[in-house]
Amino acid sequence: MTTAKSLGRVWAETPRDPIRDPGESKYALGWIAEIPTYQVLNFLHNRIDTNILALAERGVFEWGADIDYKKNALCWDETDGRIYVSTVANPSKVLTPSQNPSQWTASSIQIPASHFQQLADSINAHLTDYSNPHKISAAQLSAYTKAQIDTLVANLQTELNTHKAASNPHGTDADDVGAVPITGGRYTGTVYHDSNILGIGTNTANAVQAASSKIFFKKGTLELGIDAAGEPYFYDGTKQYLLNEELFLTIKKGEEVNYAVPLPDLLCNFQSDINVYAGTGPNTFASSGGLTYVNKEGITKTAAVDEPRITQNGLALRGSSLEMLKTYRASDGYGFTSFTDSLEVYATIMNDGLYINFREDNAFLRNIFRLTGSKLEFLYANNAGTVYVTLTNNLPAGRHNFTVSFDGTTNTISAYLDGVKAYSAVITPPARTGWSFTTFGLTPGVRSGDSYVQRFRSWAMCLTDKQVSTL
Repeated sequence: MTTAKSLGRVWAETPRDPIRDPGESKYALGWIAEIPTYQVLNFLHNRIDTNILALAERGVFEWGADIDYKKNALCWDETDGRIYVSTVANPSKVLTPSQNPSQWTASSIQIPASHFQQLADSINAHLTDYSNPHKISAAQLSAYTKAQIDTLVANLQTELNTHKAASNPHGTDADDVGAVPITGGRYTGTVYHDSNILGIGTNTANAVQAASSKIFFKKGTLELGIDAAGEPYFYDGTKQYLLNEELFLTIKKGEEVNYAVPLPDLLCNFQSDINVYAGTGPNTFASSGGLTYVNKEGITKTAAVDEPRITQNGLALRGSSLEMLKTYRASDGYGFTSFTDSLEVYATIMNDGLYINFREDNAFLRNIFRLTGSKLEFLYANNAGTVYVTLTNNLPAGRHNFTVSFDGTTNTISAYLDGVKAYSAVITPPARTGWSFTTFGLTPGVRSGDSYVQRFRSWAMCLTDKQVSTL
């Protein structure tokens, strides 16, 4: 016989350093040729001991929102401290068992054997008692007494005798005897219409109609039907086929090319570093140092001078007086004739009265995405000066995509928020000036918290709306 070993002890219950979850991907992969960190090993052992202790305390495992429960599975609901049995497979992962009576029921395993036996004995004694133990009356059952039934039968007999003496008491008509009058009736067999049209209403403007090449519902000039090839269609002046699997694949094949995005001419992944992964740079980063941050491993650090603060949300930027990121690009010296710039950010909403220019391109158009509080503006230069456009007054915190495109052929500038065109205009651009660099995180002062840039991509062409929607 095996004896349990101190079930109440939990490994790394009070660790010296924070334990670290290796993440879903690593958990699925497992160990490879590597030496795991003690923080990760402490997490794994802590997880096992904690789950064993929870099982020992309750007898069954707690309900978990990440479990695909089988039918008749048992679990403990911490909400009311009861054990439940699943009545279906894969019950809701949102509602706890106590909140989901249609898919879970309380388990009888919580009833002591003595209580169960008492209940069984009481039920058996009740079942063998034929003396009307509940003293139920006819009124309680909403039933008639014998005297009431006798009276009702006598009255019914009188009415039946009167009915038999009447002439055509049922009001039988032509429909009842198999004829169909002009006022309407019921056909019990197949009905053929030689005109191949069944009108609905006072005329044939609305009808069901059959032709040699189709059968369809008709409403005025509109049609919904099936053609000679067996394909469903809709007609409103132009024949349009209804979408099915085969047609979907054909349309998909023809449309996908319109959404394909070429490789960018410049790519920077600020969630990892400030290097240029495609195109020419370089990128430069300058800071005074001393700002604290939590790195991608969840460790709080203090940045040294000129050290980028790479976090789980991307490259942290506090203010241009403390941190400055610049991306230098080779071009024709005055900016691309047409271009598309796309920046992914993690926006934090700060009501400190200051703005942040997530992106300011030092080109002749000087196009900027500016966030003040939750108000997002798009700024650009034309020959008359700077244009200010409000894209939204309620930008939610979190991850967003800011994209600007310029068509040098039509002189059209467009701004996109999260893949959707929010502004577009044909402009008279100013005279082209030298294009030196793109800056990120420009502010008029030191902000009260961090904002983040994640990825920057640039194309020496104007992407279409469909292409931008995929970014």
